[in-house]
Amino acid sequence: MRQVLLFPGALGDLVLLAPAVTAVARTSRVALSVQRSVTPVAAGLLRVSLGPPADGAAMSSLFGPGAIEPSLAAWLEGTDVVHSWFGLSRSGLEGGLARAGISQLHCHAVHRDDGPEHVGLAYAADLGVREPLSPLRLELPAATPPVWSTDSGRRLVMHSGAGSPAKRWPVDRAIALADAWRKRGGEVTILCGPAEEDLVPRWRATAHPIVADVDLQGAASLFASAPLYIGCDSGVTHLAGALARDGVVLFGPTSPTRWAPLGGRLRALSLDTPVADIASILAAMTPPGCLDTPPNQH
Repeated sequence: MRQVLLFPGALGDLVLLAPAVTAVARTSRVALSVQRSVTPVAAGLLRVSLGPPADGAAMSSLFGPGAIEPSLAAWLEGTDVVHSWFGLSRSGLEGGLARAGISQLHCHAVHRDDGPEHVGLAYAADLGVREPLSPLRLELPAATPPVWSTDSGRRLVMHSGAGSPAKRWPVDRAIALADAWRKRGGEVTILCGPAEEDLVPRWRATAHPIVADVDLQGAASLFASAPLYIGCDSGVTHLAGALARDGVVLFGPTSPTRWAPLGGRLRALSLDTPVADIASILAAMTPPGCLDTPPNQH
C-alpha cells in the first residue's frame, strides 16, 4: 500500500509527527509533502519519499478545479490513501484527488490544543498507529560548527525565544542564567531566530556570542556542536530534542505532558522559575561534575 501524507505544519509539528510516520513506513510505502522550510529536517528524520512542497504552487493545483500540475500528478500516481492535515474540510481536495484517481482521503487538523495526551500520540491516532512510538534521531548533512574554546562538556546553546511571546522566558532572566553559566566555567552561545529579532540588541549588549540569521540546518549544526541546551516550548527546542541534546525546556502556558520534546534528554521546568533560583535551573541542566565550581555557587 502507498500512503501519501500532506503536512503543512511547522518545524515542531513535523518533529512530533515523525515517529508516527516512521511506524507507518514499516508496513506501507510512505510519501510526504511538507513546507519548503522544513524539508531538510524531514529528509534527516524520515526515510520516505518527499514530494512537491505543501506550500508550493504545484500543491495548490490539487485544490482547484483545473488540471493537477504534472510533477504533482506523477508523484501521486499509484497512491492508495491520502492523509491531509490541511484541515478537516474535504472541500476542494477531494475533487482534486478524484481527478488523480484517488478515492481514500482522511482529513486531519494540525494539533494546537492542550489535550490530555502527548501530541505525538495524537498524530499516531490520526494515522491509525497503535504500537509504541520510538524517539527519532535527526541526521543532517555536516556543516561547519562554530568554534568553541572550552571542552565539549561545558558547551551550552540557549534559545530563550519562541514564536509566541507568551512562551518566551524573559530576556533578563535568560541573561542572568547565561552569566551564571559562564561564571561557573562554562561557555554559552545564544541562538536568536526570526521571531526573536527584537531580542538581538539586548543580547548584543552582553558579552555572550550570539548566532542569528541562520536556517534550520545552521541551527542544527550549532546544536550538534554542543551537548547542552536550554530553551522554551518552540519548534527550535523540538529540533534540539531530535538531536538528543541534554538540558532544560522552560514551559509556561503550554503543558509538557502534551508538548514535551521527543528524542532527547530535555527536562521540563516552569517558566515562572524566579531569577533568584538560577542555581536550581543550573542543577537541572548540568551533568554531575560538568563545571569546575560547585553547583550551589554562582
